[in-house]
Amino acid sequence: CAFQLLLMTSFSAGEIFILTAMSYDRYVAICCPLHYEVLELVRV
Repeated sequence: CAFQLLLMTSFSAGEIFILTAMSYDRYVAICCPLHYEVLELVRV
């Protein structure tokens, strides 16, 4: 039971992290379109 809770919590945290990163990526693409390519090159 504790192991299931640990797995569920870790997967939920990972999913929230991915959704946050995706939403920030869309925010930068929409609000700063001229800087988007430069920011993407720096992060990669």
